[in-house]
Amino acid sequence: MNEKFLKYIEKIDMICPYLKSSIDKNLLNCTEVVLSSENTDEKLSKYIFYKSLILTEKFRKARHNLSERDMIFYTKNIIFDVDDLSYRQWEKIISWSHYTLKELFSSEQIMFGKFWKGEEIVSKITNKMLPIPEITFISIRTAVKSRDPRLLSKIKEFAKIIKESNFKNKVEYPSYILKNYKLLEFEDLCESGYYESLKRKLTDKLLKK
Repeated sequence: MNEKFLKYIEKIDMICPYLKSSIDKNLLNCTEVVLSSENTDEKLSKYIFYKSLILTEKFRKARHNLSERDMIFYTKNIIFDVDDLSYRQWEKIISWSHYTLKELFSSEQIMFGKFWKGEEIVSKITNKMLPIPEITFISIRTAVKSRDPRLLSKIKEFAKIIKESNFKNKVEYPSYILKNYKLLEFEDLCESGYYESLKRKLTDKLLKK
């Protein structure tokens, strides 16, 4: 497992009450993806979305085989490594992908955490500064409905969705990103136009608010 990721996990272990059990139960998973810095910010955002989409699908299937008790400890993390990106670039690149994933899967009781290299943020639970990540990653886990809406207090729409969510719900993908009822491979997803279509729809939605 990535050393920088492990170090960060050790630092936030006291803040997150589920991490130790997640590690003890061997339910903490980590995947690394290296992307070229020659890509534009928009392409990097698209690639991050599709890589995360594929991993979310794996998360959904694996979660289905867990007991409801163990579901809250199961987490998949995807680390994105791109050289020479600034703090501000990372924030812009990862934020749109993160928002799109939340729009798609919050109703399925799935939470997505975004952490980027150099991020400075205060915990919504403890009101203390969180450790600064040395890596950029997206974390995928089952929402804890008694606790997580507090993390979304500034985004009331998502807080409400999480409160009413159910892991038995299922997002229906458009047929053009499926083959034999399974997601296309990464390269084919990148050519599908799905990300661009979602971004247009969500942009229109945000503009109407």
